Amino acid sequence: MRRDGDKYRGCMVGLALGDALGSPVEFERDPEIIQKQIDKGLPDPALVSDDTQMTMRVANAILAVKPLVGIPESDATIERYGSKLAAEFVEWFQSQKDPKNSRAPGLTCMAACHELASGKYWRVAGIPESRGSGAAMRSAPVGLWFHGDIPNIVQYGIATAQPTHLDDVSSCASVGTALLCSVAMSGVPVGLWGHELMIVTGGISGDFSRIINAATAAVGNIPPSKALAVGCIGEGWQGHEAVASAMYCCMSCPNDFRAAVLMAANTVGDSDTIACITGALMGARLGIGAIPPEWLGKVEHEKELIDLADLLVAGTP
Repeated sequence: MRRDGDKYRGCMVGLALGDALGSPVEFERDPEIIQKQIDKGLPDPALVSDDTQMTMRVANAILAVKPLVGIPESDATIERYGSKLAAEFVEWFQSQKDPKNSRAPGLTCMAACHELASGKYWRVAGIPESRGSGAAMRSAPVGLWFHGDIPNIVQYGIATAQPTHLDDVSSCASVGTALLCSVAMSGVPVGLWGHELMIVTGGISGDFSRIINAATAAVGNIPPSKALAVGCIGEGWQGHEAVASAMYCCMSCPNDFRAAVLMAANTVGDSDTIACITGALMGARLGIGAIPPEWLGKVEHEKELIDLADLLVAGTP
């Protein structure tokens, strides 16, 4: 399948921009304070959170192992990926001791990475029954590397979740972010994204299916302040809610990167993760040229993210 470097760069830079927009209001509950912060636009400095940090670790692991695309992967290759990912996560975990690197990391990821650092096997180190958004926030590189290769997107999406999250909902959410990145790059209309997710994940988790259907139904019928809230899609603290919330924002503003990520960040919920996934999907859909020019060159790690995007696009065709 054809690989468009502009969209790979858009995805990787876009997720970091969404992350940086949402991070300052992640734990804020007052809608007026959130709106005032969002109205200021991109923070200066535009610092990322653990969402982008861990996404970069996933990309590193993929590039180190270089799994084949379009061919069912062997268990041995997946094992090598999981082991490399675990090592990347342990290194990230240890980096959090430096206050300059610590950006309010999720408790589940920190607890699981502590287990990994103690030598626990990567497939069982994850926290059982954890539905947090930590797996969904970081799996975009899986969709970029395996663009168009759905079986491997599923296998590696699940493997990307397992070192920290073991619940089926988290696995679905990790696969969901990766799959939607690939779907977005393919030019599939946003109105069909929910259907594409259901085809692939429908048999894994009923809760995931329910919330994706709720997001699709809410577009054009329920305003963001009510849709991205408990009682509809949810606040994004759980993985399925985060993916569904990002999908809602993309479907509401399908051709406007700025509007979509600002909508995603303007929430009382897990604003950085919702906006991170939204930025990844909108960047994958529209390319880096759709990002406001005044935002380019501003976000932390932009050069490294572009370098990773270029390496991912140059991977196995």
